[in-house]
Amino acid sequence: MSAERLSLKDFKPRLVPAVRRALRDGNQLSIEDIGFTDVYYQEPLDSSEHHHSRWNKEINISGKFTADIPLRLPILSSSMPGVTNYEIATQLGDAGGLAVLPREMPLEELKTLITRLKKYDLDKGSKNRKPWFAGAVGVYPQSGPSAMERANLMVEWGVPAMFIETQQANSKLVMSFCEQMRLEFPKLPIVMGVFNSVDGVRRAIDAGAYAVKVGVGTGDACLTTIMSGVSKGQVNSVIEITDYMNRHLSIPVIVDGGTSTPGGAAIMMSILKGEGAIMLGSKIAAVAESPSEKIVYQTDQGPVTEAVIEGMGSVGVDAKRGGRPDQRILEGTVIRRPVSGTFDELLKRYEGGFRTAMYGYHGARNWPELADRAIIGLNSPSNIVARFQGG
Repeated sequence: MSAERLSLKDFKPRLVPAVRRALRDGNQLSIEDIGFTDVYYQEPLDSSEHHHSRWNKEINISGKFTADIPLRLPILSSSMPGVTNYEIATQLGDAGGLAVLPREMPLEELKTLITRLKKYDLDKGSKNRKPWFAGAVGVYPQSGPSAMERANLMVEWGVPAMFIETQQANSKLVMSFCEQMRLEFPKLPIVMGVFNSVDGVRRAIDAGAYAVKVGVGTGDACLTTIMSGVSKGQVNSVIEITDYMNRHLSIPVIVDGGTSTPGGAAIMMSILKGEGAIMLGSKIAAVAESPSEKIVYQTDQGPVTEAVIEGMGSVGVDAKRGGRPDQRILEGTVIRRPVSGTFDELLKRYEGGFRTAMYGYHGARNWPELADRAIIGLNSPSNIVARFQGG
């Protein structure tokens, strides 16, 4: 059957499971450049419950870090600069999420931070606690110790999990590094990223990854798409990769970038059916307790505080890696965001948004139930089309 091209005017919203079935049955589904700001929940079901019932203990908003490591709150902090420090890591751990330590932090500072976090773990009486923080390592260090040496040091200091962080993880070099890490640390939870294709995820699983990060060119301070033309809508990536996971060996998906609102994050978690989590970077960098630089300036309405947020490929971050100025190709920028209150307030907004989407509007008690009940609709920018073939 020839391909049928439909404008969004004629596009019919579909249940998330219906999208999965279409992909499983071999139908080609292509939604060009759809991110989480382009989709929404349509026709919610009346839960017939009072507002406070959304905080009922029976409602389960948990996600996963790895297949064996649940997260009460499916939120991770990014390894970008200015996001995670001791205060952020401990608050996020207490809330049930997981903190990723800054990838570019100098080794002495990193050792001090890890030592403090391990002492906090013992002080809380949590010697056998599941991992609640992780280290991060890049594969292309241009100065200082090699990536493997840096990883060895972090494990020696007590890091219970590790992220392998690169702009493009679907490469022979990065896969080889993950294989070496798996041989060196057979039981260490390793997360690889970032990816936007099933092919990359399949190779990551073969290389020994326990979870994968999805999201190329989607961060607030990311210039990858502008500089290279490489990107993909997060909705596309998450649906396609999650469908592959459902049909093959399943490992959690960490969505990195593109979920800048609690509602967008809830849509992602329902597509994942709770098998994963979201990673927040600039949102956390813009809270009062974050280690980002803060600038205060006067306005007619009084003083305003803004956070200075460095993207992973920005000038400052590249310099920390030892990059040569004459060979610098920037894939990140520096942005400023108003300080948006405390970290606890941010976490409460996301938890409240998850519970509202799940139970308040759909009467669902967990992510799989929400996936079965929710109808996903599309906004209608003129450049978005949907194509179907077969069936």
